[in-house]
Amino acid sequence: SATWGGGIYCGTGGLVMDSFVTGNSSAAYMQGGTFRNCLFTGNGRIWAHTSAAVAFENCTVSGNSEGFVLEQPATVENCIVYGNTSNWTQTGLGTNSVWRNSCTKPKPAGPSDVDNTDSDPRFVNAANGDFNLRGSSPCVNQGVFRTWMTGARDLQGRYRVIGTSVDMGAFEYLPM
Repeated sequence: SATWGGGIYCGTGGLVMDSFVTGNSSAAYMQGGTFRNCLFTGNGRIWAHTSAAVAFENCTVSGNSEGFVLEQPATVENCIVYGNTSNWTQTGLGTNSVWRNSCTKPKPAGPSDVDNTDSDPRFVNAANGDFNLRGSSPCVNQGVFRTWMTGARDLQGRYRVIGTSVDMGAFEYLPM
């Protein structure tokens, strides 16, 4: 618990990757930097508050009591931001933020927002903390590939790309 930061405080140029951020009353306060392949759940606010750019890449943000707040420019790519008590549109304007290949509700409608969905991501069992995707999820094979993904793994140790493309969120769908 903290007034600012709590679980994570990230400044300009920082990189937080392959992390579970859970159970913090004030979970994450960003003033620049990149969050890659992270799960944020059971926290207070996930807050990008700065004039420096913040990037979220292949993150899952769900089940947080104060939601996902973008007050300044941010890039949200291949992410799932869904099922938070307070949604990002209720508390933050996200001025000049760009959403690409992500799942959130309501669907972003800015001039640079592309290939997003507001459909239910179809988690296996979010109520019990299982944010893996079902095979019927609209987030499977809908991400955009980036060079950092070559040889990278998701939060369960599976290769970041399984099948034809990368999935949205922190977990790749593994067909049975």
